[in-house]
Amino acid sequence: MTSKNSYTGINPKFAEKIKHYAKFLKRKNIFAHWHIKDVEQELSLHCLPGLKKYDERDEQYEAKITQYIKCRSINLEEREECKKRAIDFVDEDDLDALDEESESFEYDCAVRIDVNEAIAKLPSELGEVCKLLMENNFNVNEVSRIASIPKSTLHDTLKKLSEDKNFVNLKIYLPVSGGKI
Repeated sequence: MTSKNSYTGINPKFAEKIKHYAKFLKRKNIFAHWHIKDVEQELSLHCLPGLKKYDERDEQYEAKITQYIKCRSINLEEREECKKRAIDFVDEDDLDALDEESESFEYDCAVRIDVNEAIAKLPSELGEVCKLLMENNFNVNEVSRIASIPKSTLHDTLKKLSEDKNFVNLKIYLPVSGGKI
């Protein structure tokens, strides 16, 4: 049950803790059919990215990495149990990425609300043109054909609209020179 994995270039205390918790995991039913070297490798893959956070000169270094590796081993066990039940396991690192995406989503929603309010203030014909440009992803030429409005009139109207301070939020969404949105 001993591993032949080599941990050259890695702190020996870290390698020792990885081996210890890999043995601990190997005793669990979920890892019963795994080789110990595979458990060690999987655990070290989960632990190595976070190792940079800890300073080896810190007097509590060993306690901190022990706790860190212990938590990662528990996460690895839960992840494997979730795979067995066909459930996605969400890790804390994955949640951080989701937070960044949700902040972007919140910003996009706020901008979309501002744009919808600005479009609501426009005359109905111009509002329909803006909706065609934004929602259906048509360019000015296609909207010109659909709405039976000359292209030059559309370009002039969009240019005036983008310069109007009341419709500043539309500026980033509306093409001035006929390009795609």
